[in-house]
Amino acid sequence: MKNSSGKRYSNDFKERIVKLYLNGHQSMIALSYEYGVKTSNISNWAKLIILLLY
Repeated sequence: MKNSSGKRYSNDFKERIVKLYLNGHQSMIALSYEYGVKTSNISNWAKLIILLLY
């Protein structure tokens, strides 16, 4: 998946961010700020992982 700046995020990176979010370690906004990822990307990744797991 490419974002608007042309970055590609590895599946490992996406999984790590989503785990931090879903486990309640950090908010989506905090993760967005810390890792430079849009909150909409984190939200989309989380939805996808939840659908795949359940």
